[in-house]
Amino acid sequence: AIKNDQSIIENAMFYNVSELESLFKVNVKNAFLSRQEYLETLKETHTYQDRLRKLEFAFHLENLLERYDLATMKYGIEGRVPFLSTNFAIKYLGKSHEYFFNSTGKKLLKEICGELLGSNFAYRKKIGYRVPLNEFIHTREVDDLVVGMLQKDIIKETLKSETIQQINDRTGVYCDTNLYSKVAWTILNLGHL
Repeated sequence: AIKNDQSIIENAMFYNVSELESLFKVNVKNAFLSRQEYLETLKETHTYQDRLRKLEFAFHLENLLERYDLATMKYGIEGRVPFLSTNFAIKYLGKSHEYFFNSTGKKLLKEICGELLGSNFAYRKKIGYRVPLNEFIHTREVDDLVVGMLQKDIIKETLKSETIQQINDRTGVYCDTNLYSKVAWTILNLGHL
């Protein structure tokens, strides 16, 4: 589905363009600017798929690792990200997108794991850990917290007044479970700035 720079940027976004325009006071063009500038530096030597992967590394990886670190520290858990050494990242980024997309699963990790722990372990069926974001967002406590944050200046400056009204009235965006979960998560994060 990756056909051009715009599709790379949209694929890497938490909100899609229509969601951004309908919910927030944001200039979508400016929101894409830094990503477009970064992609320009990769234009001559990378396929669209390789550029998407590098964009994810450049714009999302550090934030994900920081959140992981804060979440584990808060509860006194020693967390590790075992496959993110510099050598691994260099090896991973050096592979073409065909290496990953012409196979199933996490081919490189499975190859390394198979060498160290055996094929039976490395290629066993995936066991996932789902984050119940929708269920969490729709609890009474979180709902009350979200509604309480709607009065904060940063929320009023960021969300459209119609979006705020719909959440207050429990209509519109509030009734779309998946979209409301994203909006509520954004409000919770902005409200703590």
